[in-house]
Amino acid sequence: MCRNPRRCSPKLSYALFRVRICCLLSAILLSVGLREAQAESTDSSKDIVVFVNGDVLTGSISGTTAQVVLFSNDSVGSLSLKWSDLQTVTFRHAIKVATSKSQAGQEFDGGIVSVVHSGDKLDLKVKANPEANPTDLEDVQSINGANRCASGIVQACPGWQLSSAKISVALLEATQTDQTYGGSITSVRNWNPDEQGWPHQRTLLELQANYDDKRKNSKPGSANVTREYDGLLQHLMFIDSDTFFASTVADLYHNNSLGLYLEQSYGAGLGRLWLGTEFDADLRFIGEHFYGANPSRSLVGSQLSEKHTFVLDFIKSGAKLTETAKYTPVFNASSAWQLSGIFDLTIPITKKLQFSSSVSDYYVENASSSYRKNYLKTTIGLEYTPNPKH
Repeated sequence: MCRNPRRCSPKLSYALFRVRICCLLSAILLSVGLREAQAESTDSSKDIVVFVNGDVLTGSISGTTAQVVLFSNDSVGSLSLKWSDLQTVTFRHAIKVATSKSQAGQEFDGGIVSVVHSGDKLDLKVKANPEANPTDLEDVQSINGANRCASGIVQACPGWQLSSAKISVALLEATQTDQTYGGSITSVRNWNPDEQGWPHQRTLLELQANYDDKRKNSKPGSANVTREYDGLLQHLMFIDSDTFFASTVADLYHNNSLGLYLEQSYGAGLGRLWLGTEFDADLRFIGEHFYGANPSRSLVGSQLSEKHTFVLDFIKSGAKLTETAKYTPVFNASSAWQLSGIFDLTIPITKKLQFSSSVSDYYVENASSSYRKNYLKTTIGLEYTPNPKH
């Protein structure tokens, strides 16, 4: 017997599902359109060289001499670019510039390097950003990477590095007003950061927990979430370059409103970093354990995911919007697929402290009949980032 017509009406459920699909597709299409408009200039991790004729290349600069810039990317390989052919060079990492008067070198936290003269001697101007006052450097001998780890670039630091820590308050839980308190920790381990290709490896650990001590309604299917846990362990092994990688993943999830006592996923797959966007596809085993008398299920499926971060300087310098979309089809059960979308906005308050706001929507098609299939959550909080340049 159906006690709640809103949950039991198949037409209404299908209509709501179509609305969710349309919203998710619209968000993905919008992100793709913005990416195409911004093109490669949005990838804040890549160095940029601009030629005198207006051509632009993005990639990695390992160093320079007084005559050439040592440049590489996946399309052109390794090149020695003459200073006389360049107009500007943008470094996305800390650099040390040595001149004939200062062999020890002057350190800069990255920036835009303009070519003033490149004849018998190399004269440059260095600006920390387009609005900063330039520093004039005469008779430059070399430009080399300074201590990138010390300058705050997490990917350049060996061992475990705390990427971010967050405390948050949820304003809307499972489509009803609620107050849930939680937090998350993200940590990264770089195994050999000096290696540019194989076997350069990186491990990502994400732990999230939300807890509601009110417990106003313990009835099965209630929108009130008393506990929610989420844990992700992902290991990336880069192949040939820092663009393609193989990955292994362990993903654990617990949510009262969806009726999941524990969902565990273990898988392996491939991914690519392209124009600042991460694409992943894997094969995975999924073990679902439900509340009550509902039987546990062992599933074999896949997960297709996409993640991109936009820089929103029109709000405030350093503001970022990260969108993540995941689709999990299951091969041995047509009714067990899942869909999720997350939008996470961070606005800097200080150099290491940010205001954080997020909207997440999880849809589990085979949730137990007495529970909700959809779980919506919006949160606000504070996020601490010890290395803001990661």
